[in-house]
Amino acid sequence: MPPMQDGDVYQTLADIDDIARDLSIAPTTPIDVGISSWSNVTCQTGKPPVQCHPNRL
Repeated sequence: MPPMQDGDVYQTLADIDDIARDLSIAPTTPIDVGISSWSNVTCQTGKPPVQCHPNRL
């Protein structure tokens, strides 16, 4: 991964326990792997791997 830049978040206090319990899910992909995969697809295709709904942009 490239070095941290101004505005990058090193650590967060986000708590996903409630949603993980409610939806019976648990993240298994490490953040560095997920971001790398996302950026590889975006760079190769010129667009993100998931198209966002216009109301969610």
